[in-house]
This record gives sequence, structure tokens and C-alpha cells, in this order.
Amino acid sequence: LIQAPTAMSSGGVDALPLPTDVLQFLSIVVFQLVVVIVFFILFLVVRSKWPELIALHRPDGPLATAKGMVGWLAQLRQVDDEALLEAGGADGVLYCWRASMHAELVAILVVTSMPLAIIFALASDANEGLARITLANALAPPVGVWRLWLTVLGVWVNTLLSVRAVDRFDIDIAEYAVRHLRTSPPLHHYAAVVTDLPKTATREVVRSFFTNMYGDDSIIGVHQLRKYSAPGAKKGDEGHATSSTADRADGSATDSATRKPSLLDRLTGKKVQNGSLRVAVDIYAAALKKLAAADAAALAEARKEASTGKKAKPGFMSGGKTKAEKAAEARVAAQEARAALSSAVATAPQYEPDGNGPGEALEGKVIPPRARAAVITFGSLMQAVVAITSPLLVSGAEGATPGRAWVLWPAPEARDIDWKLLENLRPARLRENSRLISIAIKTAMTVWWSVLVALLQAGIVAALTFAAQVPVPPLQTFLVIVSGIVPLAIQDFMLNFMAVILRVLNTQLGGYWSHSAIERAVQADYTNFLRAVAFFAAMLGSSLFSAIWEIGNEPTRIFFLLANSVPASSGVMMAYVFLRACTVAKNSLGVVPAIVSKVKLALLAKTPFARAEVVRPKPPTAGVKASWDGFVLLVALAYAPIAPLTAVVCALYFGAAALEARIDVVSMSAPIFDTAGALTTLAAQQALDAVSLAALIHFAIILLSGSSGTAWHAFAVLPLPIPILMARARMRQRHATGPHGAPRGRLPMVDAAAVDAARDAGHLKSLHAQLGGKLRAWAPPCAPGSGGGAEAASASTPPVGPPVPPPPPTGADDSAVDESALVELHEWLRRYESPDVTKYKNAQGGEDDAAAAIAAAAAAQGVEEDEVADDVDDEMTS
Repeated sequence: LIQAPTAMSSGGVDALPLPTDVLQFLSIVVFQLVVVIVFFILFLVVRSKWPELIALHRPDGPLATAKGMVGWLAQLRQVDDEALLEAGGADGVLYCWRASMHAELVAILVVTSMPLAIIFALASDANEGLARITLANALAPPVGVWRLWLTVLGVWVNTLLSVRAVDRFDIDIAEYAVRHLRTSPPLHHYAAVVTDLPKTATREVVRSFFTNMYGDDSIIGVHQLRKYSAPGAKKGDEGHATSSTADRADGSATDSATRKPSLLDRLTGKKVQNGSLRVAVDIYAAALKKLAAADAAALAEARKEASTGKKAKPGFMSGGKTKAEKAAEARVAAQEARAALSSAVATAPQYEPDGNGPGEALEGKVIPPRARAAVITFGSLMQAVVAITSPLLVSGAEGATPGRAWVLWPAPEARDIDWKLLENLRPARLRENSRLISIAIKTAMTVWWSVLVALLQAGIVAALTFAAQVPVPPLQTFLVIVSGIVPLAIQDFMLNFMAVILRVLNTQLGGYWSHSAIERAVQADYTNFLRAVAFFAAMLGSSLFSAIWEIGNEPTRIFFLLANSVPASSGVMMAYVFLRACTVAKNSLGVVPAIVSKVKLALLAKTPFARAEVVRPKPPTAGVKASWDGFVLLVALAYAPIAPLTAVVCALYFGAAALEARIDVVSMSAPIFDTAGALTTLAAQQALDAVSLAALIHFAIILLSGSSGTAWHAFAVLPLPIPILMARARMRQRHATGPHGAPRGRLPMVDAAAVDAARDAGHLKSLHAQLGGKLRAWAPPCAPGSGGGAEAASASTPPVGPPVPPPPPTGADDSAVDESALVELHEWLRRYESPDVTKYKNAQGGEDDAAAAIAAAAAAQGVEEDEVADDVDDEMTS
């Protein structure tokens, strides 16, 4: 049954209408195109009836309100960088830039590589099907030396063009990031997060340390973090709390509803009252949602009774209770949850004034334990930059052991922080241990996944070879089609599932405490995983199976067979890339989320708040998408000069990816952070890594193919690393000194000093008082508001909110359901989700022109414009 490496193309040709690999590829193409057409028809239907569900991020935006498909396409073409910046921030702009760069680069590869396809096809008649237009056909005896020389030339041209494109893109990222940072540095750029504090380091100790270093007026505020997830606490030494639940603020015993979560609770995610504020808020919010839904169901039941004259009977799954009885139970549960929340708020610290003093606001209170972290707000941007870019080591302060390091981080936006992770951040030594454990788990899973995918790819080749020998033509064709579609679908599911696992590992064991850092770690890990599993394991799996059966006949030709089988088996890789391209095209239409939202709105969401929750846009998964783009880019770079048709399929993928990026940023996903290009900077580095890996593959193939007497062609590829290493050195230097290198996402010191000179210090201090005090941006969403003082709106501030609303009157409709407590609670919990929260506003309420101040300061000092990009162009040209 198993024949030569080209058996996939030649075996059973008389019975099959097309060569096996061609039929398998066309089966994927036809099947996926049918699915895409179905999705497009659904998109037209959904958009005509519920256009707001197609654009959850901007339901009143131009894409949602455009008339007809032509109008929608016209609006999409008019999306520029300004619209992308408004909708998705700087990360959204650079996300679209990355997709466009990939599309342009692969389009160039198509132009430079397709002439090789003609040369390969005319080389010999040794291969059929897709292998006919690959390097494998040119390697068939007699080998044409000039064809190998043209292949080497194609490798050089593609590599040089790729290096230049990636280097130019990296320069554009750095320049845009600097321009963006210079526009108007936000308020969180004045803040830093210090971690790894000793247990005895109070807010006053931290303030004293930094004021001694930078001056008495250098610190606007120090916000001590508390462990709001810790079980009920009692007062310890110096206001420090322990994790005991025995005492409360009023001295009463622990509530009977408070207990430790069981294993079943942990597995199901059920929240159990443990006396902590965070859990109490979660339970109260869930109770209010359940109460609103129960009230709406009870009103519907009452209306049905009034219209039919029949008394309602308990439902099958209601435990023998009517909707009205269930609503009464939900009201009692909500009242109990509010009482538990009130008790938790009483044990939580109110807003600690940033004035000096021994923490009088906490005197005599029962408070959660201190976290080993604090947020420091500096009085000037220059001081913040100096502190963030300087290593900080504190030895012997307040009981700290010699050599203990206080780690200082640039403060991200408040919405970017995972407060629970930051509050419970483990010491540096334990974080390193967890990181090593995480690396071991990732490595083991990558090896295991590689074996599975390699076996799956070998199984595809074996199944296609076997199917080609079936004597019944209709069954033969059917088996070839199924063998080409089903295994690739299984492989795609396996690869996608790993992204979820990596996110969990980085969240739990990575030591990260911000969403952007976790997303960056997922992008790095998932890219390496796809390279190892989806590319190398898949390529080797299909290639080895194609070559292994010839080794027994001619063992001395093992290396030549391996080199021959890599381009010959490119059809499987092409089929998978086309599958991914259609997946991206389907995702860009947003049909599945829209239909799911419509079903939830029709069946589950019965109140205004519930309906608003259903249509809340989801955050983008930029790291995962960047990893898939990096994988397809590696496929294009590696296969373009040896299997040119692969580059065409990759170009289709990036065309769909560029379209999806613009639609996603403008109308579908709502970002939860803006790093000013940190993720895209990583993507540029990964793109250059892909160029390096592709060059290594080309060298190996040309070297191994030399067992036919042409090994000396590999020497022509030996200098290929030189331009790559030069570009890598430039990129390393650019990243080290760029906005995400030494400045750590902040302005350079000269620019920061110019901004400080242009901004009013008094107005800046009032903005920080609003941000850190009244808005409590440097406390988790569950933290209480400012209790007491002139800024306090009432004696009882969120998250407790108003009392549980009374039941709606009999005979009312759904609009009578009172959700005021629920709305007020969530307004407080989402108080700093908007990117406008940390924007600097001048006294007139507008943004200042920091870029103009920086340019004026530079002109006064006689500093010329930065010419780094021109220098790089000159260097690359020479």
C-alpha cells in the first residue's frame, strides 16, 4: 500500500479524478469556502436585522449604521489611523499596522517566488500534483544545476526583502510609540508600583523612603494595597491584620453563613462567604442579578395568571415553587448578601488620606492584611521616570533582611491591573520557583503536543496513500476528501486549546499582575508553541512518513529523501493555512457572537441591566492572534522559495487577517489596556526570528539535497545570517533605548522635563487627588469609596449602595423591576474602565499639547530632529 515519497501524487491516479494531494487540498478549499459563504449570508441577515450586534464596541459607529453592504465596505475603507486610535488606542493602531505589514511582505514573496514555480514545474515529469511545482521536482535526476542556483538566488532575495521590511516596521513602531507618548502623557505615567515590600513596611515607611530620596514635595500620594480576598481579619501589630475570622469590627462572632469553600465549590466556581470584601461584593452582585431575573419572571407569571384566569403551577425544575415564591427567596438571599457586604465593608479600610500621619483613618478598625505592594504617585514626570528606570535595592530597612529588593514597576492603567494577583503577589524567590515550574509544564506539553501532531500529520499522509488504493472509485474519492478534512480539523482544535492552557499557566504561575503582561507572555509562549508543534512537528511528521519507506531500499540517500520530502509534502501545510484563513474570515464577520447574543437577549435577558450585560463587548485576544500571524509568516518565509504556491495561500490568510484587524478594532472588541505598542514590538522581534528560522531551513534543505553531488550550493547560503544578525543588532539596540526598553514605556528624561515645565503643578496635584482619592483608581474595584470628608457623597458609599429594592407592584410589567442597586454597584465596580480616566486634562478640560512643549524645549536647546530612521536606511542600503 505504501509507495514512494511521491505516492501521494501518483498512487491510484487512474481511479482518482485528480492527484491525491490536489484532491485533498481542493476538498479543504471547497468545504471551507462553502462554510465562509454560509457565514457571509448569515452576516447579511444579522446585519440587516440587528446591526448593533455586529458592532458591539461601537453600536452607533459608522460600520453599524452604514446602509447596505456597499455602504459598509465604503465605511471600512475610510477607517484611518485616527479612527483606530479612538476605538482601540495605540495598540489598536499598531495591531492593524502589523497585519498590513505581514500582508505586504507575503505579497512580495508571492511576486519573487512564483517564477520559481514555473521553473520547478518544467524541470521533470517525476512528480504529479502539487509536488510538481516544488523544489522536489527540480531535485529529481538529472538535477539541473542552474535551477538550484535560481533557488539559492530566490532564498537570498526573499531573505533580504524580509529583513528590510521587518526592520522598517520596527522603526515605524518605535517612532509611532514615541509620538503617541509625547502627545499627552497620562496621569498613570506619574505613578509606580513597588512590590516585594517587607511585612513591616507601612505606607508611612514607603513614603519616608522616597521623600528622603527625591525630596519632601516629590511624592503626591502613597496607596497601600490590602488583601481584599483574605478571610475576615482582626487587628494585629501596628494596624497590620491577621487572617483570623474570629472577630469583626463590632466584636461579634463569625456569621454562620461564613465557611471555607469546599472542593466542589472550587471546581464549580461557586462563591462562598468568607468574610472578605471581594467575595462579599461578588456574591452581592450575583444575588442582585438573580433577584432582578426572578422579579421579571414573577411578573410574567402574574400576567399569565391574569390573562388565563388559571393559577400558575410550579415548573419541573423549580423544586415545587412558583415564580413568585422563587422571587421571594431571591429577595431574602439578596438582603443576606447585602448584610454580609455591609459587615465586610466595616472591616475594610476607607480611603486613606495621602496626608502624613500614623494612619489615623485606620485607628481602631479591623482591616484586611497589608499586601506587599504599594502605588506611589510622584509630583513630576521627571521624578517618576528617574525612579522607574533606576534599580532599587533596600537593605536592612524596617526589619528587611540584607539584600532584599524592593522592585519598582511602571504603573499601568488601573483597568490593566489584576488586583487580586497584585495583592497576593508571592516573594521574588517563590515567583522564580513558580516560573521554573511553569516552564517545565510548558515544555512537557509542547513535546507531548508535538508527538501527537506529528503522528496526526503522518496519519494524514498514510490515510491519503491508503485511500488512493481503494478499488471503488466513489469510495476512493470520498475517503481522500474525509482524510484531508477531519484530521486537520482535529489538529486545529488541539492547537487552539493550548492557548487557553498557556493563559491559565501564565496567570497562576507566571508572577504577572497585569492583563497586558499576561497577554505578552501568552503571545511569546504561544508563538513558540506553534513554531514547535504546528510547524516543525507537522512538517517533520509528514516529511518523514513520505521518506521513510524509501530508506530501506536506498539507505545512502536518506538525507536527499528528507530534503526532497519537505517541499513535496507542502500540500498538507497549504491546506491547514487555508483552513486558518477561512477561520479568520469567519471571525471577522462576527456572526457567532451576534447570534449567541441574540439568543441570550431572547431567552435569558429579561431586564434592562441583563440586556446591557449581554451586549457588552469582549476584550480582544491580541496575543493569540499575533501568534497565529507569526506561525503563518514562518510558513510563508520557509516554503516560498521551495513550494511557491504556499506563499499564495499565506497571502490569502494575511488579507483576511488585515480585514479582521480593522473590523475588530473599530467595531467588535473593547480593549482593557493600551501599552503604546509593547505587544507589537514583540511581534516585530518574532517576525525577525521567523526570518532566521526560515534561513536555517533553507540552508538545511539545500545542504541535504547535495547528497546528489551538489552540496557546494549550500556554501552560497552560508553568508545568509550576516544581514539577519545585523538587523537583529539594530533591533536590539532600538529596543534597549526605545520607549519599551530603558524608559519602560515612559518618555525620555529630557521630554519628561519639558512636559513638567509646561504643566501646572497645582492643577496636576488636584487631578491626582481626584484619580486616587475620589475615584480610588489605585484600589481594586471592590474597594469602598471615600468614607467621610468633603468629597463623600453619602455615609454609605459603594460597593454597598442603596438597600435591596422592594418587590414590584402586582400587575406591573418588566419595566417596574427596580435595578437601581445593581446599576449603582456596577457603575462603581467599573469606575475606571474607560481609557479617558487617566488622561491629563488642563484647567479648561482639554488635552495639553505636550508634543509642542517638547519641540519648543528641543528648539531652545538647539537639538535637531531625530535621524535614526535615515541612518538605518543608509546602513541597510550600504
